[in-house]
Amino acid sequence: MKNSSQQQVGFEDQKLSEKRWKCLRRLLPLCVLLAAILVVFLGLLIYTVQNCNRGVDSCELQECEVLAERFLSSRDPDFHPCQDFFGYICGNWSAKHSVSEGKGSANTFTNLWEENQRIVRELLERSQRENSGSAEEKARKFYQSCMNTEKIQELGAEPMIELINQLGGWILTGPWNQSNFNKTLHVLMGEYKTFPFFKAYMDFSPWNSTTRIIQIDYPDFDMPSKSQYADYAEGLRVYLSYLNKLGELLVGTENVASLQIPLVFSFMSQLLNEVTPTAEHREKRMFFQRTTIQDLQELAPSIDWLSSLRAIFQSLVLNASESILVHDMEYLKGISRVLEQYQKTSLLHMYMILCLVQNLTPALDDRFQRARMELNKGLRGNSTQTMVLTPHWKKCVTDTSSFYEPVVGAMFVRETFQPKTKKLAEDMFSKVQAVLRSQLGSLEWMDKQTRKEAMDKLDSIKVQIGYPPRILKTEEMNHEYSEFQPHEDTFFANVLEFLRLSQKRIHLEPVDTHGEEYWEVPPFSVYSYYSLKHNTVIFPAGMFRSPFFHKDFPSELWSSWHVYGSRTPPCSLRIC
Repeated sequence: MKNSSQQQVGFEDQKLSEKRWKCLRRLLPLCVLLAAILVVFLGLLIYTVQNCNRGVDSCELQECEVLAERFLSSRDPDFHPCQDFFGYICGNWSAKHSVSEGKGSANTFTNLWEENQRIVRELLERSQRENSGSAEEKARKFYQSCMNTEKIQELGAEPMIELINQLGGWILTGPWNQSNFNKTLHVLMGEYKTFPFFKAYMDFSPWNSTTRIIQIDYPDFDMPSKSQYADYAEGLRVYLSYLNKLGELLVGTENVASLQIPLVFSFMSQLLNEVTPTAEHREKRMFFQRTTIQDLQELAPSIDWLSSLRAIFQSLVLNASESILVHDMEYLKGISRVLEQYQKTSLLHMYMILCLVQNLTPALDDRFQRARMELNKGLRGNSTQTMVLTPHWKKCVTDTSSFYEPVVGAMFVRETFQPKTKKLAEDMFSKVQAVLRSQLGSLEWMDKQTRKEAMDKLDSIKVQIGYPPRILKTEEMNHEYSEFQPHEDTFFANVLEFLRLSQKRIHLEPVDTHGEEYWEVPPFSVYSYYSLKHNTVIFPAGMFRSPFFHKDFPSELWSSWHVYGSRTPPCSLRIC
């Protein structure tokens, strides 16, 4: 049976390899097309620089003056644009933009992202009379509960301890009365999006891009692995220290935590050791295996798979014959053997509750945030670097934007992205597409067949600008968030409620076959992307702001800077 299964997996992998090769052959014209795009955009950008003064002189608005000042202060005239174009246009950028230690490199996109975050903050803090119970009102209440730091600090670890007691207690914090680990596992995965032993999710099938299939893989372990850190022993020491700190914050004393946490730490190591190394996957050419829930139950019997998957995918009707995709079957078999050893002990429950604590620490007070910050600092090896907590308003903007993404996106669009801006952007891309089509017809290095394929690809490419249309449908958004009832002074409870309700409805979303309604980035993002599945280029509204775009900029400026910068990230990071 094992050999037959492996042969079947190998056969399916071979078929996928053939499909990938055919896909690559279809992508060749697109590669040629993108090369042509870069040539055209480079020409546009050089034209812009050479005619900079003329373009800015024709625009006397403040936005143009700011843009001119930004450009002139960042360029270095000591470089000749034809010999070192990057040095010429951005030679003084680094000197003018200091970078905080540990914050990465500064660039125009990150600066624009910071500005967009401040706009979102202002919108969430703005006093406004919405309809009672509207999605926008709920987003603002959620944000306000996150910003209520006085209440969060006052409650401390109490909300977490109350939740633990509801789940049957924890040996670290008091009496423990839950011995059915499958029952606890179902609650954690189904209500709190915590996956201690495996993660399960819906994603598109490798064989059919229009259908989804349940996929199972090993969880996202916080514990360092040997492949991640050169000094593996030090990484483990830092992580054990972090777990002890969490136990201490919950229990109140170090002694109790120090006795129990090492046992959980050892158990985590056993689970992590069952993960199949990526190199081994590549060598065997077995990245996934198609099976059924019933077959998986026979291979890894310690987990009640049908009940577990029903707890996760509450809106789906599942039975034992349901097809699923497993990414690491050897891992699931291995942890089943490990779980069998500890079925009648408290260790499994201790481990699962600790996973829940780690998952929910962002909703607790600053002591938990600092513990996590110290862990990150230790794992990066920056023991001497002084690290500062992210400003709390940024954390709250991020949390609110994550939970209420379409609602916050609509608020941002209405504030910054007017219909005229959208129309100008769409016209810009239509003109660029027309220019590319004319240029493709005159490229001597293309043969007739390649030129035809490139033109067909150009004609078929779709461009989506600004935002998914559904987010501006107010009634639809209000209905989507109708069950959520956030309160201004209970941030932890708000997070729990959102996790519970979103888990019940997240898989009810229809398959977006055209890629129009569900984007991979929010409207306030500053990064575009190309969807191979939908043959669509996405440009979010957050990109269409100065210095990349403004409705009153001369067309030479925004057509070359914005488009060229968007399509070539390595260079655009320093377009000044």
